[in-house]
Amino acid sequence: MGVPPLKTILFFSSDERLVHRIRQVLSGDERVMRLSPQIASFNRHGATHCVLVVLDCRTLCRSDVERAILRIRTLNDESYRCVAIADVKTSRRLEVVGHTETQDFDIILSDVDNAPMILRAILNDGDGSIGAAITLDVLRKHTTGVALRIAEAVLSSGCRISSVGAVETALDTDRAALGRGLADEGSPMPKAVIRVVRATYAIVLLRRTNLTLGKIAERIRYSASRWVQELLESEFGARAEELKSRTPDMPIEEFLEELLVDWKAGVAESAGGGGVTAATL
Repeated sequence: MGVPPLKTILFFSSDERLVHRIRQVLSGDERVMRLSPQIASFNRHGATHCVLVVLDCRTLCRSDVERAILRIRTLNDESYRCVAIADVKTSRRLEVVGHTETQDFDIILSDVDNAPMILRAILNDGDGSIGAAITLDVLRKHTTGVALRIAEAVLSSGCRISSVGAVETALDTDRAALGRGLADEGSPMPKAVIRVVRATYAIVLLRRTNLTLGKIAERIRYSASRWVQELLESEFGARAEELKSRTPDMPIEEFLEELLVDWKAGVAESAGGGGVTAATL
């Protein structure tokens, strides 16, 4: 059995500092390769599911950004996912401009500051969508400090990091330090943060894809669909069927905002009533 190919970000840019920031968040089976900003130099670089093409389009206008993405498509018949980092007006920080019923192929990312973690989340998104990146983007508004670092670790790894022990290793810390940090910022205990991150990601997959609950369980690293049901009911008070069908036309970001506001209120109420939080670990 051969060695699996490295997951690769092909970054068309002259910005060494941004390349360095991306490289800092990658794990041992991931890499970033900086290529000439000249898109004409693009050619095949291995299996498409292991490659994410990233274009540095921060000096381009919106129409030129879209032309750059199209150029990638015309240069190669492979279905690489392509992200254009751009300083242009978009409908949201992650805007999908090319997709099929099952996959997001072309994305414009206007959140340059958080680009490294967002790109890693897209690279490791096993269903070919940007569900993990969307989840992380929304959770940034509802988590901070240590809790946000936990969310980043879980989502950018494709949920390979999904236990408190794995989080400790990824963040180079221990359970006591995690607990103190979360307590200081008023966040729940580490396991609870991991649970809400996985539950939020599950909802994104429910509403943006046609994956079965069993497949969603695989994506968020649960052993069976019944545990996903238990997770959703525990964190958001509803079963998967209801969460999928409720206000179907509402943008996913708005839908999650409502759920997470209620979740935070519940966390605050539990803490005020002596419930279990990081401070009680």
